[in-house]
Amino acid sequence: MKGRAIAWTRLLGWRNGAKRTRELPRRITIENTHRCNLRCPFCLHTLHEGASPSMSPGLFDSLAAELFTEGSEVGLSVTGEPFLSPRFEEECAAIEKAGAHLVTYTNGTRLLEALDMASFRAVVRGLSVSLDAATEATYSTLRPPASWTKMLDGIRAYDRWRKTRDDPPALELVLVLQRRNIDELVRWVDLAKELGADRVATSHLVVHSDDMRPESLAELEEGRKLANRSIRAARERARSIGIDATFPGPFGSPSVAPEAPPEAPRGEATCRLPWTETWIDASGEVYPCCFPDLVPSMGNVKEGGFTAVWNGSAYRDWRRALLGADLPPPCRSCHLARPTNEARFELVRAEP
Repeated sequence: MKGRAIAWTRLLGWRNGAKRTRELPRRITIENTHRCNLRCPFCLHTLHEGASPSMSPGLFDSLAAELFTEGSEVGLSVTGEPFLSPRFEEECAAIEKAGAHLVTYTNGTRLLEALDMASFRAVVRGLSVSLDAATEATYSTLRPPASWTKMLDGIRAYDRWRKTRDDPPALELVLVLQRRNIDELVRWVDLAKELGADRVATSHLVVHSDDMRPESLAELEEGRKLANRSIRAARERARSIGIDATFPGPFGSPSVAPEAPPEAPRGEATCRLPWTETWIDASGEVYPCCFPDLVPSMGNVKEGGFTAVWNGSAYRDWRRALLGADLPPPCRSCHLARPTNEARFELVRAEP
């Protein structure tokens, strides 16, 4: 009940337009490492060259002491692959010690290795595996140089293990919708069901450079129509085979899904992330959303701790801007921040 009360307090802060929030975020994402073993063409990580640092043990431990609480959700991924951290086992142990849970994103390429770690098995409560294709050919262009076979083997091994638990951790497969994979969307839903996933979730590609525009389904009318047809078919397939699924609403439709979040009380943004979640990179910089290369830092935890940043002037100004008529520049092209129909997510529930 305490967790629900805290979550409701945070939601009320967003609904009421609060710039300062009493409660710390229940969902904390920490970049335990910036390393990644893939070079996905649509990922912000491809903008980074050179060193790929991991968070220092001292910084991670100080964040754990300040932020990890009983029942809180910890993600270990901002732009890197969390299982590549040299201290991954120790980080999972810190999560377990606090009574928190690991609910994180992963590219799935190191799942077999993670399953050998007792500390990982003790704390994982959910994985969202980025699987952006239904065929090996498309996967190899979107997630080089990953092995399609090893990635699928890892997902299957995780699914077998979790089903031996009294309270099985979740398995979600996620996909970024783009021209290269949109024709595979129905097959992707079928694959997710075959792999044992509890649910699937999709979102549109966020364009962060001009050379990505050809891959965006939102750029041209033809792409928008293709997206609408494919999403409609995938939604029906998910319903017919019995898997929970989340899809963006159709382009150009006046309808709004009943499961969509309510309108922000003022201004234009529907995004609630700066009130409910936070992202901390390997150097201690704090960001209000999951695109740290697009949004400014709200401050550094090395200068007074996280709480000072969370209710500091930069965070308050950012929340104020989201509630105003003039969105921050990085948010204007983000489907999560605009109250357009494709920014709303339609939920398909599997029949019990």
